[in-house]
This record gives sequence, C-alpha cells and structure tokens, in this order.
Amino acid sequence: MESVYCRERAQKCLEEARRLDVPEDQRECLLWMADQWLELADALESLDRGPEPASRPDNASTLH
Repeated sequence: MESVYCRERAQKCLEEARRLDVPEDQRECLLWMADQWLELADALESLDRGPEPASRPDNASTLH
C-alpha cells in the first residue's frame, strides 16, 4: 500500500513540473523528487515480494 502512495506522490510532482508557470530550477527539483518517489515505490514493492529465489549452480560444468 505504501508503494501506491509513493507513486501518487511521484505523479503529483510530475503534474506540477508540467505546468508552464513553474520556474526551471523548481521543475528540475520536482522531476528529481518524482524520481525519488518512484525509486522508493520500487524498493517497497521489492520488499513486499520478498527475496529472489537463489539460482541453482550449474552442475554441468563440474561433471567430467
């Protein structure tokens, strides 16, 4: 659920950055903030999924 909130915040930042009356430096900040919100959402979703299953070693290379 937290990741949904983060994605909503990112969307709000992007919408604000698209406004024509936003100064360039503020626009850059808003785009950076949107990127940070999206990274946080991705990290939270990754935690929700749990650890990736470990890949099995390739035993074919050890067989003679």
